[in-house]
Amino acid sequence: MAENAGDDGEEFDYFELTEDEQRALRPARLAKAAAGHLSLRDLTAEVRRLSQPDTVRLTRALKKNANSPAPAVAQGVRSALARLNTDRAATTLHDALHYAVLAACGTSGLDINELAALLAANGPQLGFLANYPLRDSLAAGPREFGVSASIRAAVWSSMICSGHAGAIAALAWLVAESPEFWSDEQRDTVGAVWARVCERLPELPARPKSLETLCEVVTDLERSGEIDSLAAAARTASAGDAGSVDSSPERLAQLAEQVRALQENYGDVRDGALTELSADMTSGRILSSTAVEAVVRIRSEMVTTLTAVAAATASPVADTLDLK
Repeated sequence: MAENAGDDGEEFDYFELTEDEQRALRPARLAKAAAGHLSLRDLTAEVRRLSQPDTVRLTRALKKNANSPAPAVAQGVRSALARLNTDRAATTLHDALHYAVLAACGTSGLDINELAALLAANGPQLGFLANYPLRDSLAAGPREFGVSASIRAAVWSSMICSGHAGAIAALAWLVAESPEFWSDEQRDTVGAVWARVCERLPELPARPKSLETLCEVVTDLERSGEIDSLAAAARTASAGDAGSVDSSPERLAQLAEQVRALQENYGDVRDGALTELSADMTSGRILSSTAVEAVVRIRSEMVTTLTAVAAATASPVADTLDLK
């Protein structure tokens, strides 16, 4: 992500939460509060969506067998959350709900104007989504970001408590649709931190729209085909303005972070979904739809990221992440 320096010289990710903003959220104990409102059914549904590497990571932390049935793993998560402090609860939520965390993390690659349009659910300015895998997540609906409202609150709470990539969007969506179980104090704390974020990033909407509203807007754009028309118009305008290509040091730093994250995700898909598909094909079984989707998603992310790198560096589009 692009970096900027605060008044005290501290470096922070410009489109993510600063340490001061995270510190202001800690007294509200948001992750712990969210952890206490998760049903076993919802947790089980999320555990079933985890990739094989994520499942192994979670069960290892819970000291359970990686082949344990999803309900047993989910019960282990609930038991762990009941005894953990806020910071460790945020980590456990992150690991148990990682599928939904990755969906929200898709917002971290946006530039500030794209992020502003997204959080405002401004349909005419959402053509850029045609260039991001986030488009598919939003078109799939809110459940892609968590199977229930309580799960989504837990996902976003874990992200903002840890300063995870995508935490700006997570915070905005919590502001737009705060959980019913929050106290007035928790609601005020989150609202105050969002006001500080908007002061630092004035392009962002003071009153963001909910994820549900955003998904409805994207669905309407998809049904009408308007999203592709908006994307084509944006490309035409960009082609007429060579100076619109951002190759600043900040943009290059942002792309470098995206490539690093993509390398990690690529490795997870290679070791997880691809291995699963290979086993399915060797035994003649029907291919896992989840594994197929993971491979398709990583290919789309790779094309998008490498194309952006080529544009910013005025070089040919690479066909590899140079993984060893």
